[in-house]
Amino acid sequence: TRGGPRELVRIMRSTNYKKLIWTCVRLMKVLSVCGENKRMLVENGAMQALSALLEHQSEEEHRILYNCLLTLRNLSDCAIREENLEGLIKRLIDLLNVTLDVNISTC
Repeated sequence: TRGGPRELVRIMRSTNYKKLIWTCVRLMKVLSVCGENKRMLVENGAMQALSALLEHQSEEEHRILYNCLLTLRNLSDCAIREENLEGLIKRLIDLLNVTLDVNISTC
């Protein structure tokens, strides 16, 4: 992993540039299927970084939202002992209440 997951989370937290966020989220989704990467992502705050992106729901950001949800799903089994995820859980519940997209609700 050589610090890749840590750097990816750092980049996601430090930018508002949508294309870069989109690229980071897609890369994180791919990395999140590997057990070692999954652990490193969770340890470096990926759950919190992804949670912050769930608030963005414009049509343009729909693909970011969907990929964040897929990545969170991939990471969830590794994050069962994580603390301070109440905000994430609240955002997910809020998202269920407002979305009409079946793919978003399924994630």
